[in-house]
Amino acid sequence: MHTRIRGDPGVQAHPLDADVRAELGRILSSELFSRSDRLTAFLRFIVERTLSGDGVLKEQVLGIELYGKGPDFDAAVDPIVRVDARRLRDKLREYYVSAAGDPIVISVPKGSYTPIFEAHAEVAWPMAPQGPASPPPLPAIVAASPRWSHASIVRAVGAAGLLAMAAALFLFGVPRALRSTVPAMRILTVTSFPGAESAPSLSPDGNFVAFLWSGPVSTGMADLWIKAVDGDALRRLTDTPLFNETWAAWSPDGQQIAFSRRAGARAAGIFVVSPLGGPERKVSDAFGTSPAWTADSRSLWWGTGRPRARRFFSRMCRPARAGN
Repeated sequence: MHTRIRGDPGVQAHPLDADVRAELGRILSSELFSRSDRLTAFLRFIVERTLSGDGVLKEQVLGIELYGKGPDFDAAVDPIVRVDARRLRDKLREYYVSAAGDPIVISVPKGSYTPIFEAHAEVAWPMAPQGPASPPPLPAIVAASPRWSHASIVRAVGAAGLLAMAAALFLFGVPRALRSTVPAMRILTVTSFPGAESAPSLSPDGNFVAFLWSGPVSTGMADLWIKAVDGDALRRLTDTPLFNETWAAWSPDGQQIAFSRRAGARAAGIFVVSPLGGPERKVSDAFGTSPAWTADSRSLWWGTGRPRARRFFSRMCRPARAGN
């Protein structure tokens, strides 16, 4: 056995490799994972490599062997492995919310790419205590009865009281129970850099924020940056000392970030760029404010002109997907 196992007292300590692979099959065939080829490939790769006894998996290995990056792959510049690992952890947690009865749990600890396999013990639910037999149900009240006895009236009032109590428990107890499961809201300080920061745009998965920053010594010229919401990872997407980026908008599919640019008081255009960096692509030469994506992430809307006389334009940003 080469698998990494974490067990608790009373829990089976060493699930078989065949059981782990069966659990992997259940996860990958779920609707949650069937929609994501990249996370499916990620999970299958790290599970099979761990089962084969390859030891601790490194970010460099994943970048080269899983993503096909070259030998010069630099994880500090290209965070694709860390980004997908975080998405995978979130997906696994979401999967096990509805699959708590699975015999094996596969998880990826934070800060590691080597999965852990845990075996669930069967839960033996305690038998209900044996007590006196429950009283027989109250007899139904027949509307056709010509007369009601005193005992019938008492039983009817008792039944009405039980119904009222049940309704009160439902109206007040259930919402309170539901409210107690909602996690408390947290307020995070995502960026706190010296200089001017503006126009934040959250990634669709909530893990990163795109924003404009003029640098520690503000020159009035802001560049586009990305930072992890709950971490220190920081990436610069533009470096234009003579231009000023003025807006940022993350596409709904998470693949592009749109931004507008000025050269002093003149428009320099609207651009899109990958969150992973790389070359920019100009969408329009127009002066645009507040670019916004359509729901399919194919087109951009933006406004131009003064607020009271503002006109709106749109432009296709990418070709239609095959089959559409």
